[in-house]
Amino acid sequence: MDHNFIQAYGRKVIDSIVVESAGVSTVTPELILKALRLGYRVRSLRADYLPRRRGHSTITAKKIVRTMMELLKLYLIMRRFEKRAVRVTELGRGAKQNIAA
Repeated sequence: MDHNFIQAYGRKVIDSIVVESAGVSTVTPELILKALRLGYRVRSLRADYLPRRRGHSTITAKKIVRTMMELLKLYLIMRRFEKRAVRVTELGRGAKQNIAA
């Protein structure tokens, strides 16, 4: 299965998020999840999908295992992020502030 997309982020959003993951499969979800948890609005726009015309998928069992490990790391990153976000809110600084660990 192919996927393609375009992403656009406001400067304020990018400046307020520290990206901790490095996996191809996890940077985009991390940006979206952190933006949502910081109170930013995330929109999805419809785009035409054009299937691949030539070539074939290069997904292997090794890549699937690597992706699963990246997702586990992202899960742990988001758990830590959630705890920091709650701590900031409890301190009365507002939900849009991000504390870099």
